[in-house]
Amino acid sequence: MIVYIFGTYKTSFHSYRPKDIKCYNCNATNQIVIEKRVSVFHLMYMPILPFRTKNVFTCKSCNNEFELKDLKPEQKIYYQNYLSKKRIPIWLFTGSLIILSGICWLVFNQIGKNEEKLNRLTNGNQKQIIEFETDNGKYTTLRTIRITSDSVWLNYNEYEIEKYDYIYRIGGSGNYSTDTTKVDIQIIKDLFEKGKVNEIYPVKEI
Repeated sequence: MIVYIFGTYKTSFHSYRPKDIKCYNCNATNQIVIEKRVSVFHLMYMPILPFRTKNVFTCKSCNNEFELKDLKPEQKIYYQNYLSKKRIPIWLFTGSLIILSGICWLVFNQIGKNEEKLNRLTNGNQKQIIEFETDNGKYTTLRTIRITSDSVWLNYNEYEIEKYDYIYRIGGSGNYSTDTTKVDIQIIKDLFEKGKVNEIYPVKEI
């Protein structure tokens, strides 16, 4: 048995048999069933996104099946009046809604984490290490000495490293500048807002 992870399928979401409609093929009355079908992108057969709908006419008397596009112009005018106007049901967007909900959760979760880290910085121990990603895509740290509502006094790490996994290699106390620099606290907040702060923890007193 073949299981398709993703792909497309077709389903009918509205079916009805209008009165007094005739089949152009056999002229039978009240034998036309109209289905509104939709093609859907799926993931493990969970509908992700519908992308095409069509009305299919089936005569139960002669088994003739046709769409509006198959008909002659004068026939199209007649059958046009019987087209289903029912909207695509919301459940066919299930996958899209789940994906959108997941993205929103990740965004708000990241915002919450950044706020938690920032609170730890401003409300906790003043002497802390901030590990972050630089504008050139490398990683380094800085050491805060003092924090007020508008300023931060800190020591910059004199080294950067290519991969965050190896940031411990430049974490030695001897790697920080001996000069204490005062910067606007907004510079530190910008690091959090951009999602560049990887970790923050108190300085280990020796």
